[in-house]
Amino acid sequence: WPPALREHQDAAGHPPAHAQTLSFELLRSALYHDARQSHLEWVDRLAHYATALAGSAAFATVLGNDPAWAAVAAAFATAISMAGLVFDFAGRARTHQLLRREFYGLLADSDAPSCRARMTRLYADEPPIKWAVNALAHNQAARALCGDDAQLLGIDWTARRLAHWRRFDPSRFPDLPKPRKADRS
Repeated sequence: WPPALREHQDAAGHPPAHAQTLSFELLRSALYHDARQSHLEWVDRLAHYATALAGSAAFATVLGNDPAWAAVAAAFATAISMAGLVFDFAGRARTHQLLRREFYGLLADSDAPSCRARMTRLYADEPPIKWAVNALAHNQAARALCGDDAQLLGIDWTARRLAHWRRFDPSRFPDLPKPRKADRS
């Protein structure tokens, strides 16, 4: 458990339910924004690479006097550049970076009375949620905070592969049955 929760443990060594829920929500949100930031930075780098590659190919084909290939390469470079401008991958990655930093900061101050109110204000600044990424972050946070007792969400193969590309419906990610104590040995 995070240091702020260790001070408030019950007789069984667990933090109170409200503190556990708050820490879980903060950690899940931080992990979610970390995953989104990493993905969007990767897409932005890929778009820059493809633009440079296509631009170089267009230039090389112009020098080689092949107007058809020059037009194809120039069109490809233009399409990639437009996607980068329209979808603003770098800007969206920065948004997730700032939100991730704020959620980790709140996690460090999770025993502060104003923490829940600050968390709620941060939720208002979040872009639309990618529910599969959120489910993956949920499972990661649950394992980190609860270990073998974690309540995990079911995430199918398609949702895992398209997590950053589609929003999905949150009902697609049901609670998985917890393993029985005898199954863990």
